[in-house]
Amino acid sequence: MEERRHASSSAATAGKKRSAAEEAAEASAAAAGNAAAADRGNIADGFADLKRGLASVSEAEWEAIPEIGDYTIKRAKRDTWAPVPDTLLAKAAAEMASTSTTVVEDPSSSSSSLRDGSAANLAPGGSLTAVGEGRRTVVSLKLDSAADSVSGQTVVDPRGYLTSMASQRISSAAEVGDIKKARMLLRSVTATNPRHAPGWVAAARLEEVAGKLADARALAAKGCELCPRSEDVWLEASRLAANAADAKAALARAVGALPRSVRLWLAAAELEQERGARARVVRRALERVPASLKLWKAAVELAPSDDDARVLLARAVECCPQHVELWLALTRLESHAGARKVLNRARLAVPTDASIWTTASKLEEAHGKVEMVPKIVERAVKSLGANSVVIDREAWIKV
Repeated sequence: MEERRHASSSAATAGKKRSAAEEAAEASAAAAGNAAAADRGNIADGFADLKRGLASVSEAEWEAIPEIGDYTIKRAKRDTWAPVPDTLLAKAAAEMASTSTTVVEDPSSSSSSLRDGSAANLAPGGSLTAVGEGRRTVVSLKLDSAADSVSGQTVVDPRGYLTSMASQRISSAAEVGDIKKARMLLRSVTATNPRHAPGWVAAARLEEVAGKLADARALAAKGCELCPRSEDVWLEASRLAANAADAKAALARAVGALPRSVRLWLAAAELEQERGARARVVRRALERVPASLKLWKAAVELAPSDDDARVLLARAVECCPQHVELWLALTRLESHAGARKVLNRARLAVPTDASIWTTASKLEEAHGKVEMVPKIVERAVKSLGANSVVIDREAWIKV
């Protein structure tokens, strides 16, 4: 019993303490309210003199006060709206289970157009991401048309552009598989026999067909390192070069490795843009390969004048006396007396060629000495017969 009395007395004591705390809190709140009211009263008292002054304002002064107006419309026009961030669009797209976008094509245009201002006509299940993508598409199309316009008029024909796009070749899955198989075979060829130049050339051309020009150039360069004595590898490297400077550098290394290659010298000459530069390359090649008929022909064709060509042909017949073409070309550039001397030397150098005799007879006939033609023909028959050359009647008539 005593314990119960003690507990009840302690509970009563605690209740009294709580009530005292509540009374203190209420007293402090009331004090704060009175202070705020006093502050408000003080603020109102500050404008009391102005309020008293309003009593002396006349009716005319009241009417002269301007209207303040309605600025809500102007304020609405000044309001700017920020675009929806991409993160919010992506989140909305992720929340939606199924999305579908329908793009309406305009039959009067050669390409699909996006009709509405949002750049896409969305189906009922459309997503906000599609709207953003459509807007970006419209903006990119407008920028492209603006960049491709001259004086406000576009210079691109849409129909022709689509035709050119349709003409591009797209590799099918079967062709891609064939390219992969061929690449594996050629890789094994170059690995087993790295000194085999055709293998490197074939590998480079395969990569070129596949559209990987960088890999093709790398293979051609490696082939040049491993097969420096092959003309085909050097020519392939120069053909696959990215620019004319790289092609010239490749052929310069090529003629250094193969100084007597006529094909490499002619290819190096073709890369030169100026006629004088080509002539210099060909003459440098003739210093290395003086017995090449192709080089002499190229040098004569690049000669700036007939006098230079005659000098070159005089040197050519000394280096290549067995080539009748050079003798006959020199004859056409000489005078009557000089042509006679050239033909006499040609008969001694090539006694078995009948064209030299026929050219001599035509030369005399062209200069009005027809009586010399039978004599030349008679001497030609004897000389050719002595050298065991048999020419039938039809061949003589054709000549």
